[in-house]
Amino acid sequence: MSEPFKVIHVCNIRFNISEIDLFQMFQSFGIIMKLVILHDKNHAFLQIQDVISTINALQYYTSVQSTIRGRSVYVQFSSHQELTTMDQNTFKEVKCSSLTKFEISFIKREKK
Repeated sequence: MSEPFKVIHVCNIRFNISEIDLFQMFQSFGIIMKLVILHDKNHAFLQIQDVISTINALQYYTSVQSTIRGRSVYVQFSSHQELTTMDQNTFKEVKCSSLTKFEISFIKREKK
């Protein structure tokens, strides 16, 4: 069964983006529990308190182009159900699904 997760993947971030920038972008949708910024990969991951808050954030950014420090960023569900590590190797193979069109895609999680 396809389902959204509590983790949001933000693509195309600048090298100088800060945690504060991301908190300001998502704080109105719920409590941000964890945050990982991968400056060298131009990606960030945020875990919000619950799935409903994550869905609300992504629905909002479907209709509004998100910009941080003058650069368009792209937001989607992450394939990570929760952020459980700060190890950057975990996130090496992450790619944005589209840099020209925003899409919300529910990630199918394989049962172990």
